[in-house]
Amino acid sequence: MLTQATIKALKPTERQYKVSDSAGLYLLVTPKGGQYWRYKYRYQRVEKLLALGTWPRTSLKEARSMRDDARKLLDKKIDPSAQRQAEKQSSSDTFRAFADEWLTKQKARLAESTYTRNKQVLELLYPKLGKRPVSTIQPPELLQALRAIESRGAHETAKRCCQIAGRVFRYAISI
Repeated sequence: MLTQATIKALKPTERQYKVSDSAGLYLLVTPKGGQYWRYKYRYQRVEKLLALGTWPRTSLKEARSMRDDARKLLDKKIDPSAQRQAEKQSSSDTFRAFADEWLTKQKARLAESTYTRNKQVLELLYPKLGKRPVSTIQPPELLQALRAIESRGAHETAKRCCQIAGRVFRYAISI
């Protein structure tokens, strides 16, 4: 098993090499001196590799913890690599991502002033809804964001936000 002192003593060579820890966890040392945590495992008889970070940003303790989490997923018959990809994909399905995509597609057919106004309106919704996956946003959450805009006395802006948010949601559903 690796220790902090052993890791600090590792030096780069002409070729990359691996220094194993335990249960599939190892440190990959590159010729340029980079040290990368990797977890090698088998899922449905296929050997796979999971990147866990770089040393020293990811400590030995953290790497072991991430390896243990991946092993727990394997015990539940879940591929850790597929799980990570699913999490990344759900983060790209945010309200902001769909809104920006919708706005980009609308740019060609809108006047510049309308495009700018729609962009400004969407930016009012980003603080409350921007980072949330579209599929998890419920009507009361949108209503709360709109009421925050209305509370400033901007009733027409809140109405415009509702209209544009509806268009973004319809666009997200259509994809």
